[in-house]
Amino acid sequence: MWHRACDGMGKEANVIVNRSTGNLSTPAWIAIALSVIGALNWGLVGLFKFDLVAAIFGPLSPMARVVYVIVALAGLFLLFAATQLKREVSGTSMAEPLPRRTVP
Repeated sequence: MWHRACDGMGKEANVIVNRSTGNLSTPAWIAIALSVIGALNWGLVGLFKFDLVAAIFGPLSPMARVVYVIVALAGLFLLFAATQLKREVSGTSMAEPLPRRTVP
């Protein structure tokens, strides 16, 4: 299962939400922070034609490209996390499909 990892004791631990506290996990918070940084950078590009990452690291420098890839991976992680949270809320697991709604 993609959204679960072993905690070393043979128990499954959710990578998105800490089951003992109910809070978001550290990887989820990091992904959120990186996605916000990416969104702000794209806002600057759209509004002012100013790419902050390129200004810091140089236009399309290897380091700037690494930053872009890390932000993209964070966004993909959050996309995946959103689907897993929906399944957690609805009470299903990865092994069982989401129930289909029937229209009356």
